[in-house]
Amino acid sequence: DFATTSDPNILLVTRGGTSGSTATRVQIDATNALGSSLSLTSLGSSLPSGLPIYCGVIDRDDDNIILIGTELGVLVSTNGGSTWENCSDGFGNTPVMDIKQNWRTFNEGCQRPGEIYIGTFGRGIWSTEAYLGMPTEQDNLDANKFVPNINVYPNPVNDYGTVAFNLENSSDVTVQIFNLTGQLVQEVRENNLFAGANQIAFSANELPKGTYIIRLNAGEMVETSKFIKH
Repeated sequence: DFATTSDPNILLVTRGGTSGSTATRVQIDATNALGSSLSLTSLGSSLPSGLPIYCGVIDRDDDNIILIGTELGVLVSTNGGSTWENCSDGFGNTPVMDIKQNWRTFNEGCQRPGEIYIGTFGRGIWSTEAYLGMPTEQDNLDANKFVPNINVYPNPVNDYGTVAFNLENSSDVTVQIFNLTGQLVQEVRENNLFAGANQIAFSANELPKGTYIIRLNAGEMVETSKFIKH
């Protein structure tokens, strides 16, 4: 199987089966896929030996984020394939035969741009919101309509970040931060915040570099966004 990004010169190639080295089962040409010959680099050196890899995607908004479907679930890399983590929460070590990402834009009537869909062998079809994207300048719609009700800054985050939001009513607020495997890595609680504009600071000192999902819960209000730790 193969996958491309918005840059046609980037090509991801995956290969099933158990013969040959694991290193050749997921490869990338990151510079010249449209050239007369491919220059493939292995991304599989850190993967388990003999692991069949059936499919993959490169995130449409971040070339460093790669997901691959394997005999033992989905693995994700946030550093261009240098290291991998299992992100198969919900369906476990089930063979994953296909992974696709929604490439349609808001301008084309799509309300889920960037969402990823995972086809398993025997455990149904799954989706993840971790990779939903915002409209680009080329999406000829009012971008403010699609701006989430929370804002994380600075983004990328280094040592400390802030999540800004508005409350319709006074409420207790919980901010949760998840890595791309779905693991909760940090939680901040604030009680009795007033209605209107609010901010909650969080520490990113101990977070490894990568992409994170941030979720804010305040009564019936649930909002999510994402940020990058540098």
